[in-house]
Amino acid sequence: MASGSIGQGDIAAAVDRLAQAGCQPGQSLWLDREKAADLFFAADPVAARAALADIGQGIDVIVQPVEGRAKALLIADMDSTMITVECIDELADYAGIKPQIAEITERAMRGELDFEGALDERVALLKGLPDSAIDRCRAERVVIMGGARRSSAR
Repeated sequence: MASGSIGQGDIAAAVDRLAQAGCQPGQSLWLDREKAADLFFAADPVAARAALADIGQGIDVIVQPVEGRAKALLIADMDSTMITVECIDELADYAGIKPQIAEITERAMRGELDFEGALDERVALLKGLPDSAIDRCRAERVVIMGGARRSSAR
C-alpha cells in the first residue's frame, strides 16, 4: 500500500526481492491501481517481510496468509489517516488556543510527554468548549482522505 503512488517498477522490484529471499514469488494483482497491490509468494513470510521492509518511501508492506485474510473491519487512526485534519488541533483553533495545543503536541513528539499525558493535557485545555464546536468542525474542516469512503453506518 502506498501513501503516494506505486508503479509497475515498484512491483517488479518487490518481486525481485522476494525471489532473492527465496520466497518463491508468484502472481501480482492490483487492488487499487498505483495505491495497493497483492504480491503472492509461496515460502517464508519472515524472509518476505525482511526483504520488503525498506522497499520505498511511503510504501507500507503487510505480510499475511491468503487463507482467512478477507476482513470486514478496518481499524485505523482517523486524524490525518482517514481524514485530512487533526481534530484536536482544529477544535483548539475554534477555542482560540491552537498554539498552546501545538506546543503540547511538540513536547509529546520530542518524548517529553507520553501519548496519554499529552492527550489528557490537550483535552483539559478544551474544557468548556461547546459540543456544537465538534459539529461545526466536522461540517467545516473534516475531509475524508482520497481513497476512503464514508460508511453508511453512523
